[in-house]
Amino acid sequence: MKALIVSNCSNKLHELEFVAPLVRIANQKMGVVVVNHKKTSRIRFKEYSHIIISGTGLQDFEYMNSDFKWLTRIDKPLLGVGAGILVIGNAFGCQLMAYREIGMRSLVFSDEFLGLRGRHEVYLLHNLGIKNTPELREQFKLYASTRTVQAIKHKTKQLYAVMFQPEVRNEKLIESFLRL
Repeated sequence: MKALIVSNCSNKLHELEFVAPLVRIANQKMGVVVVNHKKTSRIRFKEYSHIIISGTGLQDFEYMNSDFKWLTRIDKPLLGVGAGILVIGNAFGCQLMAYREIGMRSLVFSDEFLGLRGRHEVYLLHNLGIKNTPELREQFKLYASTRTVQAIKHKTKQLYAVMFQPEVRNEKLIESFLRL
């Protein structure tokens, strides 16, 4: 088994903060390959058992110009983290909104979500969010939210996404995902 990590970072320095921890966690379970978001058209997805889409820095929005339509066709476990939830939301037609959250926050998970249930401290670092709309809830189950969506799972796919950075305080979530 091998995991693919799609880096949303346009700056290599940001990869030390947002991608390297994901690689460290995933490497404990399986091999890992990192590919930048600009090169996803060259990926042979069938070679990977799991896909993780990383977060990136607060002022880095270059990833929003990349083509992530492949997300709607993927048929394997996929986890979007931070900016990863935004590209998933975008690919599935969800509404994005300006909303800044930085720092630790207590979230309540309404049901079990990749090993998390009930109240958990999470680390938030974002300028954008996804609106909790009827259109979103038609496609995704909502597990946690603030004024923006914080944790969702697609209703028919093994597609999970979180607005927070689980590699900071919630490694158990990533480990649970890699066991799917």
